[in-house]
Amino acid sequence: NTAGFYKNIVEPLNSGAELNQSYLQNWESRNSKIRSDRFKIWEAKQFYIVALIHAGVHQAATTLQASDQLTDSLGSRFAADLKKLDKQFQEWETSSHFSQENINPKDQRKRTYGFGEYVIKAREILQYVGQAPAFESLSHSSTALKGKLRLGGSLGYLGGQLVIRSSANALNYLNPFHYIFPHQWRRNFRKVLFRNYTPFNNNGGISGLFKGLREIRGYSVELVGQENLAQVPLKGIRGRKVANLFLPAHRNDIADAILMSRLSEEIGSFLMFANPSAFAGNYALGQMLASLPEFISVGKWRGFPDLSPTEKLIKNLEQERSPNVINYPQGFVSNMGELLPINSSFVQKLLAPLLARGFEVNVIPLSYEVDSKFLSKTGEVDDLQIQARIHPPLLHSTVKKLAEKQLAAQALEGDSPQTRYFDHFLSTLWLESIQEHGELTLDELLERTEKSLGITSSLD
Repeated sequence: NTAGFYKNIVEPLNSGAELNQSYLQNWESRNSKIRSDRFKIWEAKQFYIVALIHAGVHQAATTLQASDQLTDSLGSRFAADLKKLDKQFQEWETSSHFSQENINPKDQRKRTYGFGEYVIKAREILQYVGQAPAFESLSHSSTALKGKLRLGGSLGYLGGQLVIRSSANALNYLNPFHYIFPHQWRRNFRKVLFRNYTPFNNNGGISGLFKGLREIRGYSVELVGQENLAQVPLKGIRGRKVANLFLPAHRNDIADAILMSRLSEEIGSFLMFANPSAFAGNYALGQMLASLPEFISVGKWRGFPDLSPTEKLIKNLEQERSPNVINYPQGFVSNMGELLPINSSFVQKLLAPLLARGFEVNVIPLSYEVDSKFLSKTGEVDDLQIQARIHPPLLHSTVKKLAEKQLAAQALEGDSPQTRYFDHFLSTLWLESIQEHGELTLDELLERTEKSLGITSSLD
């Protein structure tokens, strides 16, 4: 399906041809059922896994209560933990359905966070009663020392960047020249000084940090499709407004970040959408991080000045800080490798403003082929063979026509799964890539969960 989409839609549009409305309609009709079926399969897998864990925990409780080891203090603590786990189970269950593509992002947050907290608490209980084995070591001696040195150097560099640049940013507003010279002059001055300048994100910074983590854990990283990068101007074009949007699915936070660090070696400078709370543990550090130009904050901390993510992105693109942008349009990391629905406001709040401001927008879809995130929460080591697939880009003419078609349909019919043409192409492309890569079967998921949690019971 994806090959046909590229041949009949993307390649002609990239060449400036008109949109083949009939083919697009037929393609969308075929693929909507495929996506719907896959959502239901992922949902079923997740219910089986939760049922297995829940049965295992309650079996452990029954065994413990029947043993001579149950003291009053142990029994009361275990009962409290079990009650909390049952509450988390109920919270997850009420928000667990995700088979609809128009699900509210807040419901996705409840579901993904609820599942993660549930698995962590279940492991704590099973380890507490001596059933779950200890976590396996994530360090690999052959590259661990080199990785630790790189990780330490990157942490020091990042700390220095935060302090120095946040201080310079604050002092800039006390500088009289900031108010004397007109905005256009100051913007042109920054273009000269800071063109393709994103030190916090590049090899010494965030990318270096995750490269060190890659070496510590022994990940083998493969990048496929580098030749497709030649179709977009990675260094930008001086005086031209360019935005290259790299859009991966978000399936495993650590593995995805490691693949991002490998991608940065190919693309050079880049702006990054992220939540500061994922990197900073308190308000002060979060605000300092969100104030960096190359860090586009999507969380509650927006830094200084307080700009929306789209406004901050446009400001930095206009200053030519980098034409490359990494963004996860789903908004959340999935639990079991499933593809979450794309945020319904992605086209309206990001693509549409960029196109309206005259940017040449190119979209580079990425598939991160990684293990399911939840397995690492159970204590299972991730698959260390990971891959990033760079798909052929959707050039500006294609992006513009697909976005215009989606916006026009939504203006007439409202926002619904049936009117999200751009979103569906990304989802289907990621889905096809995952199927080629090979997902874990339900039996494999159950077997690995039993092993990592020490659960001996099986589901009837």
